[in-house]
Amino acid sequence: MSILSIYAPQAGLDTVIKDAFYDELHCSIVKIGESENLFLCGDFNGHIGNSSAGYDGVHGGFGIGERNVEGEGILEFSIAYDLVICNSLFRASSLVTYQSGGSSIQVDYVLTRRCDLKLVRNAKVIPGKNVLCNTDY
Repeated sequence: MSILSIYAPQAGLDTVIKDAFYDELHCSIVKIGESENLFLCGDFNGHIGNSSAGYDGVHGGFGIGERNVEGEGILEFSIAYDLVICNSLFRASSLVTYQSGGSSIQVDYVLTRRCDLKLVRNAKVIPGKNVLCNTDY
């Protein structure tokens, strides 16, 4: 199983930076064998929105707010690599990645190959600003 931790460039940055990110991600994915389970998890810095319109194969219909350009990029990338956005498949108790001043956003996603969906039971955000680990054993 391969799990890639993602932190995509912020929305609004130059397209050259975003293209370089997706080129690097492409290089990482092609190195992973088709027989390996693949999960891409993290901050994709885009909004896929609450509608699957136009992306029925990769977007399950659950999400928050409106789709933006970066969200379209995530969806197009998913189509190109036959990935599914797991967070969009479940009516989770919490899809919110970040909340501030009455505004809620969703930018953290879990993507997997369509053939690996059999391994997915749920995908949701566990709210909290920080996760601290006690290393005193």
